[in-house]
Amino acid sequence: MADDAWRIFCATVREMPSDGPSVRNLLMQQAKQSALSAFWEGEAARRGLTTEGGVEAQELAMKHGQRAERLIVTALDISTKLASVKNAAAPLDVLAQYMPKAGA
Repeated sequence: MADDAWRIFCATVREMPSDGPSVRNLLMQQAKQSALSAFWEGEAARRGLTTEGGVEAQELAMKHGQRAERLIVTALDISTKLASVKNAAAPLDVLAQYMPKAGA
């Protein structure tokens, strides 16, 4: 599973407009969740998709898949924002981008 996660990470990091540490952290988490989702999908098939164990494995696969989806969207968003200010005079404050604005 670690090999699968590494391959996913390497493939996705190449697609990002910026690949700083915050983006790489999110991508590694996403790769792990994707690999876990694939593992549990395979386990569901092995157990039998209509058996109790198979259904439980499918539910785990779905949870890991949903987490992977959320992480990739967040990683792409942060990566895009970081790339847009890469040559700016002031560095991007990632946390400030997601904090509620005063009076909003």
